[in-house]
Amino acid sequence: MTNHINLGGRVAEASSRGNRVTDTLKMKLGLERLGYFNEEAPVYIPGGDDGLWQGMRDFQKDHGLKVDGLADPGGPTVAAVNNNLKTAPAAEPLDVGCFVGLPL
Repeated sequence: MTNHINLGGRVAEASSRGNRVTDTLKMKLGLERLGYFNEEAPVYIPGGDDGLWQGMRDFQKDHGLKVDGLADPGGPTVAAVNNNLKTAPAAEPLDVGCFVGLPL
């Protein structure tokens, strides 16, 4: 079971048109596992990711990180999400390929 996210690029509200779909979904799934994102289905909706940005800022605030709504590969937000996923309750693997039909 995969208990971490591995982003290929930055996920940020300010660059929402430039976010990779798979990276956006990985952040949604990781934050959902940690209780910071809750939607019916973690799908990609261009321009409709307000829940993701709020969840990311709430996670950053609760974990003493800079509250900037940014998740960079290898950055502090992704590292903190991954550290918390290690101890999160068991769940399905974090696989976004089934949502978008693209290889990860």
